[in-house]
Amino acid sequence: MNNPASTPTPAAVVLAGGAGEPAATAGPSWKTECLRAAAVVLLSAGLALAINRLSSYPVPLLAADGPGALPERAQRIGAEEFRKLLASQKAVLLLDVRRDEAYSGGHAAGSLHAPFDDFAASYERLNLDARLQEAEEVVLICESDDCLSADRTAKLLKDLHYPNVRVFHGGWNAYLEAGFPLEAGGTNEK
Repeated sequence: MNNPASTPTPAAVVLAGGAGEPAATAGPSWKTECLRAAAVVLLSAGLALAINRLSSYPVPLLAADGPGALPERAQRIGAEEFRKLLASQKAVLLLDVRRDEAYSGGHAAGSLHAPFDDFAASYERLNLDARLQEAEEVVLICESDDCLSADRTAKLLKDLHYPNVRVFHGGWNAYLEAGFPLEAGGTNEK
């Protein structure tokens, strides 16, 4: 029986070189498909941005302080400058903004534990408002120099009108290497 679907058309026979074999159907190239997909993505993104822009309550996606924006890098204080600050007899408040596990593993002597993830509770529990008002300088310690928790905490404190806030340059490892005094374990309820 002749099946019309399997019978090659004359054009297919010619394309296949006339050997009686049907030629493979040529579709769009992968480059064409990629360009088409990119165009769809760009048009979708453009439409979404336009709708957001025209909205009564737009999401500040492109704003410097919009969702997901990196915090402004806070001013840093190096080990030698920190040593001089401690020797100056100024009232220095040392806040450790690392996570609970890191703080419990050891921390700077005299530091208060105010992890960024739970800063509001720490602010109340430690009576930080009064302590921050008494402090002439505030130094934050975090895991590393790239720790966003310290930069975010510094911004928060500056927004609360505490201007003398700096982050220990190099983070916890730099503090250890500089040989500053340490305390082991625990949390503080000071």
